[in-house]
Amino acid sequence: MSQKQKKIVQVSYAIYYILLVLAAVYCYRTQKEGLMMGAVALFTCFLVPLVLKILHLTPIFEIYMINIIFAAIASIAGSMLGAYSFPFFDKVLHFCSGLFLSELSYMVFCWLKKTTVIKEKNEHIIHP
Repeated sequence: MSQKQKKIVQVSYAIYYILLVLAAVYCYRTQKEGLMMGAVALFTCFLVPLVLKILHLTPIFEIYMINIIFAAIASIAGSMLGAYSFPFFDKVLHFCSGLFLSELSYMVFCWLKKTTVIKEKNEHIIHP
């Protein structure tokens, strides 16, 4: 990642935590039950970077940004502020999380194969 992209990611994390604090204050003042989900939201945006670090994969700007945006929508808006009560909100998020897991699976596949290009038909199999 370039320095500019790292700065954007840092600012995005700061915005995420500002939104988290504002949502927690709102939940506390309105006696919403979503306040307990704030504890989960504290760590949600660090799941993807943790996986990348464990697998020793190079951090990718786009993955970080998608992760932060998805965590804000799912954890803050969905769980804390009750957006899951809107029709089809959960369906859209579960569909998107399936796409993200598919992308993560492909990244792990490429990591194991040590290449991102599949040239022959039988290369889609991982040999021990």
